[in-house]
Amino acid sequence: MMERLDIQQVHAGRKLGQPVFGADGVLLFPPGRVLTQEDLDTLARNGQTRISLFPVVREVPASPPPAAKRAAGAAADPDVRPPFFYSRAQDAPGEVIPALDERSIEKICDYTAERFRLMDAEDPLVAELFNIAVERQIKVYHDKPARIPSWPKHSGLLPDPERPRDVSMQKLTAASHRIGTLPTIFHRLIGMINNPIVNSEELSKVIAVDPALTAKLLKLVNSPFFGLPYKIDSISRAVLIVGTKQLVMLAMGATLISAFKGLPVSLVNMQSYWSHSISCGAACRLLCVKAGVQDAESFFVGGLLHDISRLLIYVQLPDHARYIVTEAARRNIPVRDMEIETLGFAHEDLGAELLRSWNCPDELVQRVHRHHRVPEPDCPSEDVILPTANMLSQALGYGSSGEMIIPPQPAVAWTKIGLNTEGLCMLCAELDNDVRELRTVFTPT
Repeated sequence: MMERLDIQQVHAGRKLGQPVFGADGVLLFPPGRVLTQEDLDTLARNGQTRISLFPVVREVPASPPPAAKRAAGAAADPDVRPPFFYSRAQDAPGEVIPALDERSIEKICDYTAERFRLMDAEDPLVAELFNIAVERQIKVYHDKPARIPSWPKHSGLLPDPERPRDVSMQKLTAASHRIGTLPTIFHRLIGMINNPIVNSEELSKVIAVDPALTAKLLKLVNSPFFGLPYKIDSISRAVLIVGTKQLVMLAMGATLISAFKGLPVSLVNMQSYWSHSISCGAACRLLCVKAGVQDAESFFVGGLLHDISRLLIYVQLPDHARYIVTEAARRNIPVRDMEIETLGFAHEDLGAELLRSWNCPDELVQRVHRHHRVPEPDCPSEDVILPTANMLSQALGYGSSGEMIIPPQPAVAWTKIGLNTEGLCMLCAELDNDVRELRTVFTPT
């Protein structure tokens, strides 16, 4: 049950239960946001007197997690200190993770540490993200008991798999029809997005032809993800509120997801694949807001489609894909490294060619192409949005497109976005709410 309190009674660290809108109807804060003192001051200035909050749940484990125990003894012998350790304060305000037995928590910590091993353990934000990732995995395994995975420590003892033949990226792109026939409405949307003058009435008519797409877009714009204070009951109204270009981009993403449902892929769980894609898109949008980057919906679609080429590899080149995944596990290296060695290109190179062959906007093509590129100190903030969103999605365990090792996060990316440890915690809490909502809208059925 939600608590409704006077704003003067609320302390920083409480989690907002319902969205808060300003007098002009603009969303101030979404539900699930962990409030800071600055947030509370903003609410007071905007005339908010009472707000709804999630109740505080305190559940203290009987003993500290074993990984934290190991870290506590590391001062005497720095060589035994693990690269990451779970160290969340047990008396912190807000929701506390459910307790599992020590062995289970230790396995989760060890498994997460292996996934984080390319990250900078000295970076305070990376250490905080590790703690958040462990907490989230503990919640997942507490709510849905299952066998906790362990890293394949003996993968190097596996026999060498047979290397498949070379392949041409151009031929692979030409065979893109194997992952689904693009519907007519997608080509009409592409024509509109590439037209500098898009008629909102014409766009409404194009979308209205597809009842399923219409329902999906209306469900999206009426969801807490957009947080509008009133209901949008027509596409023409959605165009006015969200924006013509933004709605075209969202329609493109929804259309492609629907077109590729039901693929016969054995090497990756499709539900897990789409979960990763959706969470990456959601993270893009949150990061755009945090960094003050415009065109958040375009970045959202970039997140949805950033790994679309891996579906083509899995469907069109199953032998290559099996070799890549198996050899990456055997050598304990990122799958992307094996893509380059085996195919001569990485999935983001193929993804850019694929989107280009579909006449997608060049800005979308370039974002997908650069989503693994290490940002330079003088790069614009736009360049770090998708790489950081991809990293966050992987780190927090929102599905996978086949990769288990999290790509490193340069400190410059945190700086460009303007994130500190407190901001990271709030962003991850918002992301969890957004992903939960978006799965009901975008996940193919």
